Amino acid sequence: MQHFRPIYLAALAYLFLATSAKADEVFSWTYPADSLAQLKGAKTPFVAAAAGKISADWIFIADSFGKIGDPTQAFQRSMDHNRMLLETAAARPDAELSSMLVSDVEDDISIKARYISKVNIVTVSSYSEIGLEVVTMKKGKEIDGYFVGFSPRHLAGNDPMFRFNNPTSPSKGTLPPGRYEMTAILNGKIVQRQEISIGIFGQEGGTVTCLVP
Repeated sequence: MQHFRPIYLAALAYLFLATSAKADEVFSWTYPADSLAQLKGAKTPFVAAAAGKISADWIFIADSFGKIGDPTQAFQRSMDHNRMLLETAAARPDAELSSMLVSDVEDDISIKARYISKVNIVTVSSYSEIGLEVVTMKKGKEIDGYFVGFSPRHLAGNDPMFRFNNPTSPSKGTLPPGRYEMTAILNGKIVQRQEISIGIFGQEGGTVTCLVP
């Protein structure tokens, strides 16, 4: 399904921009019932099964925050983005694009749920975001001066959803648990891309190495 990504990147980016302004105004844990009902009824076995897993993890995440308060804005933005993807996939649940989008959401939501289930300190901030630092390496040596950004996998190739404000090395910040494409940016241009999972199996972010050309 990788060959479908370039075809739909522009359309997905437009959908994200159109919905993100609304998401910034109001956040709701409203269960995406209509979208998931359509996806659970898909004829494609993978889509139907993935929708069931997403449903269970979504409810777990919402219930976990329901006991302590609303998540941070970054976490809210990430979840609203997943909601938008489910709406897009539900419009044509048996299309190959829908399988790709549902897979991305399943991965991201699963990491979030597993991370929250293993957090020792129960607070809004500990559930919502993970501390991370990125070092950039070139030909075996640490090199400075790169800014780093992070986007959901389906937005690979577009401007990062999240950016760390200080350059390497290291560059430090926080991210919601999930799966991302990490980008290294030099002189305003993306020079490297690298897939990364943050918080998988409940692990803290720690230090990540980005190999730059």
